[in-house]
Amino acid sequence: MKKIILTLAVITLALTACEKSCSTSNCGVITDDAIEYDGAGNTYYSLTVQSECSGVNKKVYVDYASWLNGYVGSSTCISWVAAWSPTAPIVSTKKVQNKSL
Repeated sequence: MKKIILTLAVITLALTACEKSCSTSNCGVITDDAIEYDGAGNTYYSLTVQSECSGVNKKVYVDYASWLNGYVGSSTCISWVAAWSPTAPIVSTKKVQNKSL
């Protein structure tokens, strides 16, 4: 009985530790990148990152240099995201085949 309780305690601690690290993790794999334009004609560079913990995709808007260096399929940690997002609705999206523009 003590072994079962000890085993359950270890499993609970392991799951709790994983949840804490996942809740603070901003790392994942880039699944998509795009150049987007809003109704005012402003240009936005976006990366879609799939969380390594939850598997959820999140679109983030980044500066040009960050977008240029973020390739689909590569791992990244998002801590440098600009504190801005489109102010007008996105009206068009451009998928770039080769980032060496």
